[in-house]
Amino acid sequence: MPRYGDLMAITLNDLADRDVVAMAEGLQLGRPAQLLLDVDEHRLAYVVVAAGATPDTTVVAPASALSSLEGDSLGLHGLAALELAFRDQAALLLLRRGLGLVGMPVVTDAGEELGTVSDIELDAQGAVINYLVRRSGVGRVLRAHRVPPNEVRSVGQVMTVARPAD
Repeated sequence: MPRYGDLMAITLNDLADRDVVAMAEGLQLGRPAQLLLDVDEHRLAYVVVAAGATPDTTVVAPASALSSLEGDSLGLHGLAALELAFRDQAALLLLRRGLGLVGMPVVTDAGEELGTVSDIELDAQGAVINYLVRRSGVGRVLRAHRVPPNEVRSVGQVMTVARPAD
């Protein structure tokens, strides 16, 4: 994991590979179905524990219910933190928006293509440190560019950033 001074970065891909555990009950719930970011606040907002047939029936836990992002698992305080998304309007809105940030094209506000979001670095509290953007070369993948949240101008079909292309 990369370090930024005293800050340890955790990637979204790393979190997706960890088991979700209800600590109070000692139950292993499996791996997250999805991790939802609030792109306006640039932070982890929800862990989708089980995807429902519709967004309304999806089981979510707010990121605030996690004991820590550090360690081998995502520890929920307990099963009481779980909600059906229709009971949490913010979670339902994020699920319905369906923002798949990983793989999203990234362009400068001048319209130059930078590549696609390959991963997202978070701090231990779930705040975005950097969006990792990669451009593919012919037969190879070029190094990732780190885009801090303060350079992100908008997120929709594409992520627009205030940065000249390298």
